Amino acid sequence: MTGQEALVYNDDDWDYMAASDADRIGWVYGDSEVTAVFEPEDTTAFDFKTNQLTASYEFMSLRSHGWTGGHMK
Repeated sequence: MTGQEALVYNDDDWDYMAASDADRIGWVYGDSEVTAVFEPEDTTAFDFKTNQLTASYEFMSLRSHGWTGGHMK
């Protein structure tokens, strides 16, 4: 990673929106610079904490259950 990439991380309820989200973010970053993770078996807390947060994405789009106080588990 060069630090200029973007991540689209859509949890289970929003997996159907991942292609559209990635497409629109690709307008800014270029399609090849956008990583989309959206399969229900892939969008886990473990994956997000160990694989995604440790990467050097410049921009992250996260769709997950949450509220102003935090995210659901």
